[in-house]
Amino acid sequence: VDRMFIGNAPHLGSIGLAGITISYPVTLVLMALSLMAGVGGATRFSIALGAKQDEDAKFYQGNSLMITVIFGLVFMIFGNLFMDPILTVLGASESVLPHARAYLSIILYGAVFQCVAMCGNNFSRAQGNARNAMVSQLLGAGFNIVFDYIFMFSMGLGLSGAALATAFSPAVTMTICSTHFLSKKNQVEFQWKRPSIRHLVSCCQLGISAFVGELSSAIITIIFNMLILDIAGNVGIAAYGVIANLSLVVMSIFNGLAQGA
Repeated sequence: VDRMFIGNAPHLGSIGLAGITISYPVTLVLMALSLMAGVGGATRFSIALGAKQDEDAKFYQGNSLMITVIFGLVFMIFGNLFMDPILTVLGASESVLPHARAYLSIILYGAVFQCVAMCGNNFSRAQGNARNAMVSQLLGAGFNIVFDYIFMFSMGLGLSGAALATAFSPAVTMTICSTHFLSKKNQVEFQWKRPSIRHLVSCCQLGISAFVGELSSAIITIIFNMLILDIAGNVGIAAYGVIANLSLVVMSIFNGLAQGA
């Protein structure tokens, strides 16, 4: 949605698209870490529930959400501290760097929301409340679409407006998703549990495949960006961003089937 609005904004166009395409691998790495904790933790949580090990289930749930909060804070702090070197390594040219910086810096302030939303979504599904997981995602996406337009065009915030809408949309998803833990469908009372290395390692072991899958997407995107930058410059990067988004829509169908299975 961000790319759709940015690509059609007269003052941004291809240079704005290039900016968010260059910065996208950072988001993919963050998603990879969130999925590792969320998918692995939710799977371990389900196994523990089935074995009537409620105390272990609480540890898996509490520890997974705790580690995702830490991931989000680390990305927010270090990402903003080393913003320019990171974007330069990712291939941002002098003309693209200001746009990529303006977008990514705001996105990183919503990193904690994004991490917790993705992790909590998996735990909602693990307890059989797939409707809550779906509705929370849809409402978050709807917020992003509506406020992209409001922030970018009605308020004239441009690229920063698109980033603000995207940064806050996971907060909507997280809030709606958390209602599951207050409902009658919640099978295990949520508790922030003390850190347990055994439980964290166990979660990461099962979630490593999700992590590698998402991380590989980030690496492929970085390599493509660097190659295309040499061949076709910033306009080529913008074109690749459009095609990459179309492929994400198709891949989401298969990801949904895989997660359901």
